Amino acid sequence: MHKQQKSLVSMARAISGERSALSTISRRARALQRWEAVIAARLPDEFRGHWGLARLDNKQLVLVAESSAWASRLRYMGTQIATLVAEAGGPHAQRVVIKVGTPAPLPKKQAPRVLSEQARRCILSAAEAQQDPKLRAALFRLGRRG
Repeated sequence: MHKQQKSLVSMARAISGERSALSTISRRARALQRWEAVIAARLPDEFRGHWGLARLDNKQLVLVAESSAWASRLRYMGTQIATLVAEAGGPHAQRVVIKVGTPAPLPKKQAPRVLSEQARRCILSAAEAQQDPKLRAALFRLGRRG
């Protein structure tokens, strides 16, 4: 019996290959993100973060609302949303479907981390005792950042 040898392919090549499954998924995800931004720019600000775009093609425009209350509001605007996508050069969806689920969360800004005074002094003390100049410099930077 002869075994076929499979060649290893780098992740970059697997993703960047024009016909690869990962490439196709990546392209579709980027397209959905672009269309979600187009729709979001035209919706009232109060909708921000309460919905997401799940599918957009000539058959369906599928939006996911975070609750039934937001789903009702999106259903009311469904035809307008499909029209604005078509007018912006997007697909002419035949149906608008609103589902209730949890859309992807918006990225949250993290508050900068602050060292306590005790931790800062400890790091600076450790820096002074270091022989390795690179480690010493890094610890000083960290301690001064406090």
